[in-house]
Amino acid sequence: MKNIKSSTFSQNIRPCEKDLCKVLKKVLDKTPTGFTLMEMSAVLAVIVIMTLTSVPFFSSYNQNQALENSAKQLMGDLKLAQQNTVTRQIKYSIKMAPDSGTYTLIKKGSPDLTISTQQLDSHVIVSQITGLTGNEAVFNPTGAVDYSGEVYLQHNTSETQIRISVKPSGFVTWVKVTP
Repeated sequence: MKNIKSSTFSQNIRPCEKDLCKVLKKVLDKTPTGFTLMEMSAVLAVIVIMTLTSVPFFSSYNQNQALENSAKQLMGDLKLAQQNTVTRQIKYSIKMAPDSGTYTLIKKGSPDLTISTQQLDSHVIVSQITGLTGNEAVFNPTGAVDYSGEVYLQHNTSETQIRISVKPSGFVTWVKVTP
């Protein structure tokens, strides 16, 4: 077998490469650039369909977020009332006002002192309160509640509810309830 030098081999290939480059250049120069009206219409149709199918999802997501945020806000304030009661050894309570969509943090005493009043999200309503005497969760100095109960929050355009439970021990939980 002959030993082919690399310089001889490269001399044989180069003219072929030049021809190939010329052919490719001619082909590429003749290829139109840009998109046709049909291609643009198809892409636009796909984008519109994807947008229209995702709108209900985002609407439902926003409703769930408003409901969950209101529940977390109420739970945080229930735990704050419990913490204040235990650390200060004075009863605190959360009193619900279902008609106005508000609740109040109260320092119990003679007379009672309103610490703060919170408004739930404008789209969230208190649909039901069970077990709490006078719609009020009163914490005693041990951290437990005088009367346990549940508060149901609901988005006004959905049937989904969140049940916030205050256990006799003062433990506060929430769970999403679907009909």
